[in-house]
Amino acid sequence: MSVTGIMSSPSQRRLLLLIWVVLIVALGAAILLVFVLTKDARGPNLILNFLLAFETSATFALAATVFLSYYFKDPFDIESSSILLPQDIGRSLDALAQSGANYRIFVRTGRHFRASILPALVRTASQNRSPVRVEVVLLDIRDEIICNRYVDYRRAASFDKKEWDLEYVRVEILATILCLARAVKDSGNLLDVDLRLSKRLSIFRIDGTDDEIIVTREDPKDIAFLYKRPDPHFFALLQEFSWVKQEASKMPMILGEDAPVAVLQTVFGDISLFGGLIGDAVEATSKSSPYVR
Repeated sequence: MSVTGIMSSPSQRRLLLLIWVVLIVALGAAILLVFVLTKDARGPNLILNFLLAFETSATFALAATVFLSYYFKDPFDIESSSILLPQDIGRSLDALAQSGANYRIFVRTGRHFRASILPALVRTASQNRSPVRVEVVLLDIRDEIICNRYVDYRRAASFDKKEWDLEYVRVEILATILCLARAVKDSGNLLDVDLRLSKRLSIFRIDGTDDEIIVTREDPKDIAFLYKRPDPHFFALLQEFSWVKQEASKMPMILGEDAPVAVLQTVFGDISLFGGLIGDAVEATSKSSPYVR
């Protein structure tokens, strides 16, 4: 990986800075130790001069890096800043949720969304006392063919060691819908939820606000891509989300209620298709995110 690529990651910058500071402190301690334990002899002086030169170089390099990063802009930063390493994805998604802007997401079951992003949206709306519109597009739970296609994909490329089947996918989608209804209630109806169910299957997930969009994949080991409003890709992805949303079925959301049966009856009308899954869906609402970020 290039130096530009390494320095584009906040987590790697923090790690590199920590290593460099520890190295400087350790060398300083070694220099003091040589002064204390040795006399003015050729061998100790040679070691001492080497350590002094290395300490001086390391200190200058650190100071120069801080100066350059503050006053100058690398022309490759624009490109490299759009790439998120796995350890930076969670922080970036949290920042989107805490921005206070309208949030949109196109995902399959929404497990990570309901566990990590949705609570942050509730906190943001409550703290700011400002309405936040949340546009959510999930896999259409009523379409057995599309759900089974997703099951086949996850069985072949699953990272979480779950036994994927049609029932499990439906339980996860139901759990996300229940969490949406609960979030509306917990926020004092400050969350304005637009729920859609889509028959379009994608291995990519789109999270975004009016200013930034993050595109991720299923596997938490994969990199992600961040696009800000000045980037032309931002508007292309915004249009992609708009098309997905237009083709998806708009579902009614119940306000001020989080009783599971009442919520699902409002959303679907007839819940006989998955009536036996409601208990499992309620249990799944309390599970943590499957992703290790």
